[in-house]
Amino acid sequence: MNTKLSLLFGALALSGCSSMHSESGAKQNLVPPPSSPALIEHRSCNDRYDYHLSNQDFSRFDEMAQQLAHASGCFIRTDLAKTGDVKVHSVEGKMSILEAIKTAIAGTRLQVVHHTPKTITIE
Repeated sequence: MNTKLSLLFGALALSGCSSMHSESGAKQNLVPPPSSPALIEHRSCNDRYDYHLSNQDFSRFDEMAQQLAHASGCFIRTDLAKTGDVKVHSVEGKMSILEAIKTAIAGTRLQVVHHTPKTITIE
């Protein structure tokens, strides 16, 4: 259990250090939510943002989840050892992170098993 949490927290903690650029240097067109501490408290997994995440830049679930969590402030719970390498689809358009996750994992073995206004659990 501690290993799963360490993997999850480690991957999501890195999202704070990442830039909105892929390794190829292509800028990801993602409109980040407001960053004021007061506004962060009120963010929800149901808030809608404009996503333009190509599966050519973020083809694995762990990469896509990191970008989505970083942009929205919504916590994603998963065991990256089991879910990280799953190939995902592009996410394009204005939607909530929950809708974005469902779009990314459609047709894969992954599924949303639980969600609250602040968290999404993927297995």
